[in-house]
Amino acid sequence: YISLVILVLSLSLYTFVGFVMYAVYHKCDPVKSGRVRNHNQLMPLFVTDMLSSAPGAVGLLVACVASAALSTMSSIQNAMAAVWLEDFIRPIYRKIYNMEISDFKGKLVAQIIAIVFGILVIGVALSAEYLGSTLVTLQVRIGGIAGGPITGLF
Repeated sequence: YISLVILVLSLSLYTFVGFVMYAVYHKCDPVKSGRVRNHNQLMPLFVTDMLSSAPGAVGLLVACVASAALSTMSSIQNAMAAVWLEDFIRPIYRKIYNMEISDFKGKLVAQIIAIVFGILVIGVALSAEYLGSTLVTLQVRIGGIAGGPITGLF
């Protein structure tokens, strides 16, 4: 239930920021006027417009967002590497070699898996500009594709 409270607070904050952005830009759409190329760039434009009078504020906010994103991605990559190692690699190794994988080999495989996931994430991030949709829409689509079969399974 704690995550539900946090989710509601987060969504309320995002909605409030969206209302504020609408209030600021309702007479002049930054995408149509050419200030930004797509809707994914509206939030950085808004932050720059609002905080440009405070020296260093935009840089501090960018550093905070980058730090949070890197921390989250690191945790996700390590968790995915551990899941793949325990749920896929260890059973396959056990079936093929009739023995457990050593800790050293397991650690090496987990690191390689984390690197592969990192490369995939970088590829998705670099291609996001050319996917023709907002990142939120893509996230919902991918979540639906992945979540549908999982929901049906349970």
